[in-house]
Amino acid sequence: MSAIKTACLVGLLSLVTPAGAHASPVGPPGETTSDDEMSAFNDVKWDDHQITLVLFELAGAEARASEIALLRTNNPQVTILAEKLLAEGAGGARKMVFFNRYVVDVAADDGEDPFLFQIQLGRHIGRGAERLWRASDENFDLMYAESMVRLQRVVVALLDNVLLGTVENPKLRQELENARFKAQSTLNEAEKLHAVLKGRAPSEEPAP
Repeated sequence: MSAIKTACLVGLLSLVTPAGAHASPVGPPGETTSDDEMSAFNDVKWDDHQITLVLFELAGAEARASEIALLRTNNPQVTILAEKLLAEGAGGARKMVFFNRYVVDVAADDGEDPFLFQIQLGRHIGRGAERLWRASDENFDLMYAESMVRLQRVVVALLDNVLLGTVENPKLRQELENARFKAQSTLNEAEKLHAVLKGRAPSEEPAP
């Protein structure tokens, strides 16, 4: 995978994973990932093999954050969402592994190891998970909800603006359309939870 694709994907995950104290606040329900934030993807062609790897990493980010939430939270509403997203994220990752191995065409050779970016993204997700794990008890639930809102907004925007327009395999396209429906439904749930927690949270500052 080319350096520009790797840079785009690292930038994408920076919108998803929990950030430090200077992170931009999550916008109100209905807000989408901005055109400026998605513009880096507009001139990049993604083949089906690369699409499965992108979605594998995003599903993994969802599952890892939700697993942490189940270990940290004492809020029943957070637990309900985290259990749902842990199952969906793990299931989505398994599906992408299957599609990558058995359904889509072999990746085109663009002169770089196609799995190099996956290592880089895995490290990036790991750092985000560490920040979430280190969040204070009083801020944890809100920080988790914010990260899930960001994730689902990015997934919806990425599917709408990039992946559904470039996917070629009809079975993978159907899977992406299903993923789009799920992401929107989950986004609605995460935004509702975020709104409730934001009203209750003793502090809005994320962990340093």
